Amino acid sequence: MADTPMNSANEFDTEDTRPEHTDEAPIAEAGSLQDMANESWVDDDARAYLLEIDRFPLLDPQEEVDLAVKIKAGAEAADRLSQASQDGVVLDDAEARRLARIQSDGDAAKEQLVGASLRLVAPIAKRYIFRGVSFMDLVYEGNMGLLRATERFDPASGAAFSVYASWWIRAAISRATGLRRRGCFPLDPSETFGEGEIENALSSMSERERDYIRFRFGLENGSIRTFGESAPEPGVVCTLPGGITRERARQIEAKFLAKLRNLRGTLGT
Repeated sequence: MADTPMNSANEFDTEDTRPEHTDEAPIAEAGSLQDMANESWVDDDARAYLLEIDRFPLLDPQEEVDLAVKIKAGAEAADRLSQASQDGVVLDDAEARRLARIQSDGDAAKEQLVGASLRLVAPIAKRYIFRGVSFMDLVYEGNMGLLRATERFDPASGAAFSVYASWWIRAAISRATGLRRRGCFPLDPSETFGEGEIENALSSMSERERDYIRFRFGLENGSIRTFGESAPEPGVVCTLPGGITRERARQIEAKFLAKLRNLRGTLGT
């Protein structure tokens, strides 16, 4: 059975809500994104995004399965290469090249599947726009769910990828909006942290780093910012004094998440 948000995060535990038990196939058909882009509530950034993702061609179910097979094979090849490196095993040159090629093919397949499936996110995100989060922030959360779906989808499960991915997209968006109202923050697609954990992690960071994290994840006003939305100029991700480069932002986020995970491990929660 394909892995789902229910059996990985125990969030929705009813049998009939699993992708394998629904006939729903919410694919954004050709033309629907252009129609959405022309709706009155859509701002310039959202309109440009919708028109951009509409350029990706639709895939039929068999193409989705074929790409998923390559993605799975690529992940397995990557694991073998990584394990060999960790174990100090020197692979035969031909085998190393073969695994590297499979991994590369898997990466390309993942990029293609994600690109073609981005159109699934916008119609779902639209349903949540009156929950205090901007449309593009909802799209960001949905895209994180889509990425998770491409990594976990089992092409042998018999489930349609569009249905499976839509489940992960909805779960990611609803989880982000619902948990924030309860004082919890899904800072990582697979992890949620309470306010106490967040404040403990922030306490060991510099003031500048704390300001950026609060700005980036909307810890004060509930508005999550993506790099694109918070980068008025190339190379700058926010309006903090002096600005922060994208690379520095990634380093701060990685440091913050590492502190949270370490704190949770130390407390045994």
